[in-house]
Amino acid sequence: MSLNFNAKTYECESAEVGAKDGQVVVTLVGNFPPVDQITTEEASSIVNTPQFHDLLRMAFQHAPDGTPVREAFDRMARDGGSAILQFKQSEIEVAA
Repeated sequence: MSLNFNAKTYECESAEVGAKDGQVVVTLVGNFPPVDQITTEEASSIVNTPQFHDLLRMAFQHAPDGTPVREAFDRMARDGGSAILQFKQSEIEVAA
C-alpha cells in the first residue's frame, strides 16, 4: 500500500493491528523515516487516507468476538476513542 502526502511517498509493506491496554494499536511497517523525524502533519496525513480507513474497517470486521483487539475496537466505537499509530522501519535491505 502506498501512502502519498505532502509530495512524499512512503511504501507501507505491511500493517499490524492489535490491542494494548484496551486501545487499538496500528503498526505500519515500511520505508518510513525514524519515528522522531515523522511530523504530526505527516502522521495526520496518513491516518486521513482512504487506505488507512479501509485498513481499520477491515481489521474491525475480521476481529473475532471476545479477543482483546475486538474489545478495543468496540470500546473505540462506543466511547469515541482513538487508535495508537506506530511506525516501524522495514528490516528488508536491498543489496547494491
